[in-house]
Amino acid sequence: MTRIAVAALAAASFIASTQIASAADLPRKAPAYTPPPPVVYNWSGFYIGGQAGYAWSDSSYTLDNGVVVENFSQNPSSFIGGGHIGAQYQWNVLVLGIEGTFSWMDLDDTQTSVLLPGRLRQLQHKDMATVVGKLGYAAGQWMPYIKGGWATTKIETFAINPATGINGGTSDWEGGWRYTVNCYRGCVHGCTYCFARRYHEFIGYAAGTD
Repeated sequence: MTRIAVAALAAASFIASTQIASAADLPRKAPAYTPPPPVVYNWSGFYIGGQAGYAWSDSSYTLDNGVVVENFSQNPSSFIGGGHIGAQYQWNVLVLGIEGTFSWMDLDDTQTSVLLPGRLRQLQHKDMATVVGKLGYAAGQWMPYIKGGWATTKIETFAINPATGINGGTSDWEGGWRYTVNCYRGCVHGCTYCFARRYHEFIGYAAGTD
C-alpha cells in the first residue's frame, strides 16, 4: 500500500512539472507599442549669432565739367561678415520679434578718368547695420516669416583733380527701409537652423530628428 502511494505522488509531481515547463515554453505577448511624444517647437526666446557671405555694389557717376562728359561705373565686391542679436515671442501660431545686426565689408573701388588723366574717384562701403521687426507663422518645425526695418551703411567718397590740385571727399551713413521674406527650420536642440545636425553626438547631443 505504501509503494502505491509513493508511485502516485511521483506521478503527480511529474505531471505538475511537465505543466509548468509547458507554460514557460509558451510565447509571451509583446508589450503594446507606445509611440514617443511628438516634439513641440516653441519659437520664443533670445538668440545671438553670426553671419557671413558675399557683398557687391553697383553705382555710376557722370562727370560733366562743361568741357568733357565722362561716365564712371563702380562695381566693387568683397566678403561680408558680422553678428546679430534678437528676441522673439510666440502667441499661439504667431511669432513677433525684433533683431539687430552689424556687418563689416570692404567694398572699395577707384576709377581713373580716361579723358582727364590723373583725375580719379573712389567709393568705399565699410560698415552696415540693421534694426528690424519680425512677423512669423509657427507651423511645427517650420516658421515662414517676414521681417522689415531700417538698414544703413557708411559710404565714403574721394575725388581729386590734379589739374587744379583740388580734392575732396565725403563720409556719411545712408539708409532706407527694407524687408525680406524667409523661412526657419527648427531643431530639437533649439537651433534655428543647424548645418551640423549629424555631428551633434560629438558635442554630447543626440543626432536630432527632422
